[in-house]
Amino acid sequence: MVDREAREVRLDGAVVALTRSEFDLLVALAGRPGRAWSRYELVTRVQGYDYDGYERTIDAHVKNLRRKLGDDPRQPRYVVTVPGVGLQARGQAGCLGARSPCGWRWGLPASPWPGRR
Repeated sequence: MVDREAREVRLDGAVVALTRSEFDLLVALAGRPGRAWSRYELVTRVQGYDYDGYERTIDAHVKNLRRKLGDDPRQPRYVVTVPGVGLQARGQAGCLGARSPCGWRWGLPASPWPGRR
């Protein structure tokens, strides 16, 4: 479960320690499961519009996020690479964790970004 207010992620009841960037990336992806995000879109949401770094920085965060969530990069369950586009969260809103059919419970409240979900 992702608790945006507490900035906490739980997987099967255990807290998953994430960096600020990993958490913000997960929140962006989980807020719209199934939506394919470009790396540029994710970098601006996670690092901010004035970020001067390389878009592929997101790949390092995804690698670490997958490792911390116990996700196999060859057959990911949570964060999926969309060839030629970028990344997406697999599943549906409100779904992720052992008690739900898709294995994870996103549990996200309304978006802090106006006009976005």
